[in-house]
Amino acid sequence: VRGAPGSDVGVAFVDINGLKALNDRFGHDYGDRLIVKVARLLKTVFEDCVFRTGGDEFVVVDETLDEEAFRLAVAAVRTGMEQDEIRCSVGFSWRSVPCSLREQFDEADFLMYQEKRRFYGAREHDRRKQS
Repeated sequence: VRGAPGSDVGVAFVDINGLKALNDRFGHDYGDRLIVKVARLLKTVFEDCVFRTGGDEFVVVDETLDEEAFRLAVAAVRTGMEQDEIRCSVGFSWRSVPCSLREQFDEADFLMYQEKRRFYGAREHDRRKQS
C-alpha cells in the first residue's frame, strides 16, 4: 500500500570506483564506454528514475517502488555491476513518510562515500599504499 503523496521515496547514489585509473590505463574512450554501460544497467533496472550528476556519478530517485522492491532493485544493480566486473559504490535511502528529499540525498550520498572509502582503503586500490 502506497503512503501519502511525497512518501515512499527511494534514493540511491552510484559512483564508479577507479575510473581515473582506468582512464589512465586504457584511455578516456574506455572510461566513456564504461560510464555508458553503467547508465544502461541503471536504466534497465530503474527506467526513467536515473540521472547522471557528474562524471561517473548517478542518482536514482524512485517513487514507484515499495521498499522491498526498491531494495531488490538496488541489489540487482550491484549484482549486474559485479557480473560485468564493474566496481562501484552504492548508497541508498528509503522513506515511507514525507520527508526532506535533501535529507535522503545526503544520507544516500554519505553511505555511498563510506563504501568508496572502504574500496580505496584496500591496499590493492590505494596507489599511495602500493610499492
